[in-house]
Amino acid sequence: MSNIWLWTILILNFIISPLGKIYWSDSVLDKIQRANMNGSQLEDVIRHGLDTPDGLAIDSTGRKLYWTDTGTH
Repeated sequence: MSNIWLWTILILNFIISPLGKIYWSDSVLDKIQRANMNGSQLEDVIRHGLDTPDGLAIDSTGRKLYWTDTGTH
């Protein structure tokens, strides 16, 4: 149970795409990841160049992911 709680604390920002993927930013690991809704096919979307990623938005028509990073200037 404590592992689930810890994971919930680390994943503060997430969004579900129309294609059935969930995207989230992890400000501890400094990356943006995604997976299927059932947790399978976990993959890093952005894993370099982030400091404190925190906001996410998906443009499903343009197939683009936007994010904010409060750690960069």
